[in-house]
Amino acid sequence: MEQPLAQLENSARAGDAQAMYQLGLYALRHGEVKTAFDWLHKAGEKKHTRAIELLGVLILQGHGVKADPALAFEYFRSAAMTGDAQALMRCAELMFSGKGVNKDQAGALSCVVESAKQGYPIALRTLGFILLRQGDSCRDAAKTAFKIAAYGGDPHSQYYMARNASSVAEQNAWMAHAAQSGLYLAKQHFKSESAQANLVDLKGDLRACLDALVPVLDSFTDLAAVSDSKVLLSDIADIYVMDELLSVAEAEYLINAAAPMLHPAKVVHANDTVENEQVRTGMTASLGKVLDVVVDWLVLRISAVTGQCPLRAEVPSVICYRPGQMYKQHGDYLPAGSELAAEGYGGQRTHTALVYLNDNFIGGSTTFNLLGLNVTPQQGKLLTFTNVTDKAEPLELSQHTGEAVESGEKWLLSIWYRQMPAKTH
Repeated sequence: MEQPLAQLENSARAGDAQAMYQLGLYALRHGEVKTAFDWLHKAGEKKHTRAIELLGVLILQGHGVKADPALAFEYFRSAAMTGDAQALMRCAELMFSGKGVNKDQAGALSCVVESAKQGYPIALRTLGFILLRQGDSCRDAAKTAFKIAAYGGDPHSQYYMARNASSVAEQNAWMAHAAQSGLYLAKQHFKSESAQANLVDLKGDLRACLDALVPVLDSFTDLAAVSDSKVLLSDIADIYVMDELLSVAEAEYLINAAAPMLHPAKVVHANDTVENEQVRTGMTASLGKVLDVVVDWLVLRISAVTGQCPLRAEVPSVICYRPGQMYKQHGDYLPAGSELAAEGYGGQRTHTALVYLNDNFIGGSTTFNLLGLNVTPQQGKLLTFTNVTDKAEPLELSQHTGEAVESGEKWLLSIWYRQMPAKTH
């Protein structure tokens, strides 16, 4: 604590909002959740922006209270109305995903832009990815957004700067920063013995960079249109592929976002039990555990290309297979009669979308065993197919195998679509 506890308490009781906020933080660190909420509420009543925003986070996460995204949004909106960049980004994340509030992608993007104009790193990183998709005319603006975010401490932006550096020394300097933050691919690429550039010398005037970026952000109104260039491989199970649906930067972003959340993959059995099993030996991470505009935006693009309603999508997962790991022959449909295919859960899994997130491994192809069809992974490639008949009954011909990885790691994004939006999960 910057001040002795007794002094903080005296200041708080005298009406000092900052002291109230600090006491709330102190109570949280010591597991005194009720006391923390009491002090944070008092600070919030005095319009302390950080206290209001933190209350929103605690309510969103269900920390000491029942999780309530709608109520959390009200706290974030209250803080955002003061112009707070972090709260604006929190609002954007909920508005874009529709979690707790009605989906409002235009409103969400406006919040991201306003946050980015204040130099908030996560907002700048988000717009960096979106601007890359707006065409060559926005590529320099995108790199400027990533640069400001990288110097602001965002590890994903630091990784992007490393991957797009103009020299090996600059690349290694940025990779070192991203690796120190624990970013998975940065740790894989970083070479501690290599020379590093002095990033201070390359910094330039970040304020001037942001000022030059603002007009581009002010003119930003919409997401880039999605092109559809799928190729039909088989009209049985409607198997299509599309190259480069995701860029290298987008694919690696998903890997880095998912890596800390990996856990052993499980299988749904005919009796509705969900277990670990030798049929499926990879690791998986649910992206539903994070609120991220970039992730939601990428899922929207995949849904658009596959012709599926995003409201019918299950929570996307990123899967990692290491040497010897595989997913033996299986269908993505749920077992006939499964309670997990009931209307409340969205019905049967009708369609699958897979996107290969890397290709620097040996093995790991996708084989449709009953059709004699094999798909070779390529980074960014989409593979999509139907799992059921016109009567929503399991289509056995859609069964496939994720072949064993021989060396390296195979990463892919998986999205299952249901018959209807789920009412419960």
